[in-house]
Amino acid sequence: METHIPKRTINKRKKDKPWMTGFIRHLLMLRNKFNGIFGRTKRLEDRTERNRLRALSKKEIRIAKAKYRVNQTAQLSDPNISIKKYWSVMNEIFGNKVKASIPTLIDNNVTYSTDLEKANLFVELFSAQCSVDPPPPGYSLPDIEYLTDQRLSNVTFEVDQVFRILSSLDTNKATGPDGIGNRLLKECANTLAIPLTDIYNKSMNDMVFPDDWKLSHIRILLGVFVLFLLIDSSSVADGIRLFNC
Repeated sequence: METHIPKRTINKRKKDKPWMTGFIRHLLMLRNKFNGIFGRTKRLEDRTERNRLRALSKKEIRIAKAKYRVNQTAQLSDPNISIKKYWSVMNEIFGNKVKASIPTLIDNNVTYSTDLEKANLFVELFSAQCSVDPPPPGYSLPDIEYLTDQRLSNVTFEVDQVFRILSSLDTNKATGPDGIGNRLLKECANTLAIPLTDIYNKSMNDMVFPDDWKLSHIRILLGVFVLFLLIDSSSVADGIRLFNC
């Protein structure tokens, strides 16, 4: 098997940086070795070799960090990235020692520093982007031209359909405003399927959608550029300009 399927063993050390490579580790070892030799001999050639290895190590580390950032940017920019993968990359970026918080925001020369002020600012921003201007007086919808003779007169939910959906819920998802987790809904799918089916059918027949079902939680995620700005800069200005999309 080893003859026809070549294999390669990679040692991953817990304390290694995510951008660390075997070549960089080898350079660092040589740099430290010649640094010790120069400390003992004080010879010019040993100092020259140490300085060369030091410069080469710094260069390779810069290249490795750049490749690592490009790779993570590509992952976070992927519209098909899963929730698990997203937070996995976020944990790689921030780790457990850094608090991932939204920095101070500035909009129209007004500074927003507290969590409540930032939340209200984002609410206003998203509301402005998602709101529709009221129609002018006397406006009516245009006539709809049907493309088929088929019509959907009523929608009926079946118990087995609701049961299948409840049984396939992702238990890793966060709870909504009602605080009911998918784990509970999935484990109790057999008991909940019938009453939920009745509620759904009642809602469709009465043409009433409960207001509580329209509520949702929205989490603000830092953009990729801001993330790497916070990571790479040793001192980052608190103010980050907020632009309307």
